[in-house]
Amino acid sequence: MATITYYLTDTLASGSAHMALQEGGSAPTTARISTGWIVGTTAATVYSRMDAQTERANATLTSTVQPNGGPDNTLGDCFRTATTLNGSFAAGNWAFDWKVQGETRVTSTTGGRLRFRMWRSVNADGSSATEITAATQTSTLFAALANSASQAIAKTYDPGAFTLANEYLFIQHALSITTAGDNSTADVHLCVGTGNSIVTTDFTVATSLPPLPRGRLWRKRL
Repeated sequence: MATITYYLTDTLASGSAHMALQEGGSAPTTARISTGWIVGTTAATVYSRMDAQTERANATLTSTVQPNGGPDNTLGDCFRTATTLNGSFAAGNWAFDWKVQGETRVTSTTGGRLRFRMWRSVNADGSSATEITAATQTSTLFAALANSASQAIAKTYDPGAFTLANEYLFIQHALSITTAGDNSTADVHLCVGTGNSIVTTDFTVATSLPPLPRGRLWRKRL
């Protein structure tokens, strides 16, 4: 029984359009990745789901609160475990940490936060998923985001105890803009590397008892 550290990566999870989570090991090389959003000067408050390895167009930022449904494999709006899990996570706080960075602007007024939901599914693409989170969770705010440096945002959240039965874990992402950018090219991008991770509570692998030995049945002779 131990906690698990998952690192965000810039690769696709096998069998899906979602992004992959790396379980343990050394953090990936620190980098700003292509997954992001063109914020422009669109007035707050607006939302847009993540699109794996794509910078989403400004037009995708709308007043519809996101994410507003299950994992979308057409977009790839989740980070997903590389393999299925069979066991239980204990109740308690999970630590979610991200870094975000602009790409085009040396200075910017862009501000916002990430929104996420947790799901489990036996399907690699996230279809027929069951939600783990009781409600959409939001990170701390970033502000005046520019391309000169990344900004750290975070969330501590207790999803309660839950079990996965040979299921994948999905962390679905969307962006919420609270302060408009000052230029049509203002943008927000996710990062990978140290400080871009999810640390779970203790995970206990499910075990199955071996079958009892089959004995012989004896009939008493009369």
